Amino acid sequence: MNKPHQLEKTLIFSIALSMAGIFLLNLQTPLGVADGTLYILPISLTFWLRRRLPTIISAGISLILITLGYYYSPGIDSSQSIALVNRGLAVFIVLLGTFFVLSSKNKDFIASHREKFLEAVVADSFDAIVKIDSSGKVIGWNKASEKMFDWLYNEADGRELA
Repeated sequence: MNKPHQLEKTLIFSIALSMAGIFLLNLQTPLGVADGTLYILPISLTFWLRRRLPTIISAGISLILITLGYYYSPGIDSSQSIALVNRGLAVFIVLLGTFFVLSSKNKDFIASHREKFLEAVVADSFDAIVKIDSSGKVIGWNKASEKMFDWLYNEADGRELA
């Protein structure tokens, strides 16, 4: 089994285990305590998973567990409104955290595709495109450059163009 796949499985297991632990803590804590906000931790861990779906699933499960915790946690002596505010805060934090993780994944996705698109444009261009560093040495070279200068990329790489 390859390492990234094993790492992903370990991370998913850690997320599930942490959610179960938070839920068990939630069941032991009176309703007035804001322990539902801890669900942001497993949602934050989904940032390191490649796909967006685990983030969405983790958020959905967190919201369900927050709701279940409201019904099955020990009651409080004071007003029920404190418990509702607590649960509302937990729901808000889970949704906000999910939004941040997903928007960050979208930025990475867009940047990755933009870079691949630019590489494809440069590689397939009919014009010679040469990328040089600050000292004037070749660090990028497309097919049209090979035809124009009659050098392959590995021959031009690192040479001064001047």
